Amino acid sequence: MTDREKLEKTLRDLEKTTGLVLRVEEQPDTDLGEAAEKAGQLLSAYRERYSRSYFLRALLTGDGEAADLPKMAARYHVPFEEERVIYAVDIDGGNGEAVQAVLKGMFLERRHDFVEMLSPERFAVIRTRKGEEDPHVTARTIVDMLGAEALTRARAGFGRPVTKLTEFRRAYAEASLAVEIGRVFYSEQRVISYGKLGIGRLIHQLPEEPCRLFLSETFGSFDPASFDEETALTIRTFFENNLNISETARKLYLHRNTLVYRLEKLHQQTGLDLRSFEEAMSFRMAMMVYDYLKDRERERA
Repeated sequence: MTDREKLEKTLRDLEKTTGLVLRVEEQPDTDLGEAAEKAGQLLSAYRERYSRSYFLRALLTGDGEAADLPKMAARYHVPFEEERVIYAVDIDGGNGEAVQAVLKGMFLERRHDFVEMLSPERFAVIRTRKGEEDPHVTARTIVDMLGAEALTRARAGFGRPVTKLTEFRRAYAEASLAVEIGRVFYSEQRVISYGKLGIGRLIHQLPEEPCRLFLSETFGSFDPASFDEETALTIRTFFENNLNISETARKLYLHRNTLVYRLEKLHQQTGLDLRSFEEAMSFRMAMMVYDYLKDRERERA
């Protein structure tokens, strides 16, 4: 195809897509190839700006014009009112295109389910909810499928269901917050609901200075970074088993006296006895505050 033919075809496509009629007045030094390239760039930019993906991303981030929503929704065949759940999916590295392909393949059976790649590490899944479908089960399936098919570790968060497009921004913000707080405070969980963030959501909203003061009052000069892997595992298992010494010892394959010795040593280090419910809760909150401050430091680094 000659440069003239490329240009004419691109201008026809531009007119069909945008309604704009453009003509190139040729001069002796006119570069038809360059003109065709620039017209193609204009066409691509217009298609991107007025595509369904752009429309959905604008809804998620709050950049959409509320007055135009019904009209735009009809244009892109997106029902204005329908019960949906929005998932934020973060991946730990991996191939973004492969992840997108797996996600789209999972939801092909429903024409009103959408997958949007918002960054190389973040995807949004808009899922139409049918009947009593459990969002936690869907999120778990997403994480498992990405691990098996795209060979990447993922974390999925979701917020409260929505019924209108005008609620997309709120739902996506909740899903994003679930992923972020889950990463900081509940790193062992790969699926997290906005409604189950608990005290982590409260700590995440606190100013840093009161958090540092609380940490200093609780631990004094002790630095939790000094915990070795064995101590960290002991603490985690003890909390997972509701401060039950016998059950924790059984899970760790330890003699009961060995576990008691470790807890005594921890008491000497931190000044907190985890066998006391009140002191155990203070310890738990202090460790969450510590993780929160460390995450803030990593963000600024």
